[in-house]
Amino acid sequence: MTETTTAEAVETAWPEGVDLRYLTLVGATVDLYDADESHPAACLGCGDSASETDWHQAKAWAQSHAERCRALPRPTTA
Repeated sequence: MTETTTAEAVETAWPEGVDLRYLTLVGATVDLYDADESHPAACLGCGDSASETDWHQAKAWAQSHAERCRALPRPTTA
């Protein structure tokens, strides 16, 4: 099993449309997308997403979620 370090997670390229990214406790990310998205924030570990559509509320949700989410990052497929 390979382990992703914090530095590796931070250095990976951000997907198209991601404006802001929070790192969770175990290396997954919570991404904030363009403000015109219906769910502008989503956790790439557990899959949860913000129900808030306001950018500032979604940002607060993303930071709060990243501080406590312990879902491992989803594996990438080759």
